[in-house]
Amino acid sequence: MRTLKAQVLIELLIVIGLFSILAAGLAGVVSISSKAKVTASYITQARSLLQQYREAIFTISFNDWNKFENLNKSSSSFYYLYSTSGSWEINSGKEIFNFQEKNVERYFYVEKVWRFNNIPTTTNYGDTNFDPATLKFTIVVNVENYKITDEFFLTKWKNTSVFQSSWGGGPGVEGPLKFFSNYFSSSSNIKYDDEKIQLSK
Repeated sequence: MRTLKAQVLIELLIVIGLFSILAAGLAGVVSISSKAKVTASYITQARSLLQQYREAIFTISFNDWNKFENLNKSSSSFYYLYSTSGSWEINSGKEIFNFQEKNVERYFYVEKVWRFNNIPTTTNYGDTNFDPATLKFTIVVNVENYKITDEFFLTKWKNTSVFQSSWGGGPGVEGPLKFFSNYFSSSSNIKYDDEKIQLSK
């Protein structure tokens, strides 16, 4: 009888031990699954915030490429975007804010572009291979230390032709112009009026 009780006790201890091992393993799986879900949520949010910047940069490149001209072209010069009066503007620094109770850091930087075998690159291949009409953009989004980046090249392609027939406003207005006027850049040995501009004799 004692032998039977001892055997039952041993079997019970074995079952309890196996259950403890399985429970610990199941808890680990649940923990990993929970972490993976949180990570996926961060990545999804970061991609959404990155896409907003990408679309804004495309919009600026189409409507007003000159906004990029005065930016420092360096991977260490950071900029962020903000919307005002229905248009996107650029400011230096990083955008830091809270989104859905998560800390977010967002910014982009711009680099000069050269071409090697007609392939765009940020490696300096000399003046003859420099492409002044193309820029490389890198967007960085960091959500709770989960960082994603997006890199792409944009080329200035939209040009506007202007026919100016009135010059009476005089000199002193440098380009590029964003509006029609009767002004012109400073020059010497010229005569001008409302109808014409010509070299002085």
